[in-house]
Amino acid sequence: MRIFSLLFFAAALFFISCNPQKSVTNNYLLNVSDTTAKDSLPRQNLVIQKGDLLSIRVYSTAIGSQPGVDAPYNLPESGIAGTAGFIVDDNGNIEYPQIGLIHAEGLTRDQLAEVIKTKLQGQLNQPSVIVRYLNYRITILGEVGNPSTFTIPTER
Repeated sequence: MRIFSLLFFAAALFFISCNPQKSVTNNYLLNVSDTTAKDSLPRQNLVIQKGDLLSIRVYSTAIGSQPGVDAPYNLPESGIAGTAGFIVDDNGNIEYPQIGLIHAEGLTRDQLAEVIKTKLQGQLNQPSVIVRYLNYRITILGEVGNPSTFTIPTER
């Protein structure tokens, strides 16, 4: 009798524990209504941090017949693929020519461009400011062909 109950328990356990793998792996698709954007990631709005290297270019319409009036506000391009830029110091500030100290840490690129643009309103005619990261890096780890850190020039 004891062996019979043990065999019955083992058979019941065997039949209860069997579940096809197909239903387990496809359950995540049951509640998905739109799969058109499953391969695209939302673009993150990155904030400026200490140690970032920023490229800041200022352009404006010339006042009267004065071409190049915005030249004092831009760093000269270096021979190494235009790597001249502004480094965010340990206090989160950058020293910008003709303006002075600007707190950049915690701002996005667009917010920093707007801060610089408002400070240039009285000095330049319709200033336009472009801010880019020069040291935008990603790190790839894991079982890949070449795990390393890569500098990405397009910020994407």
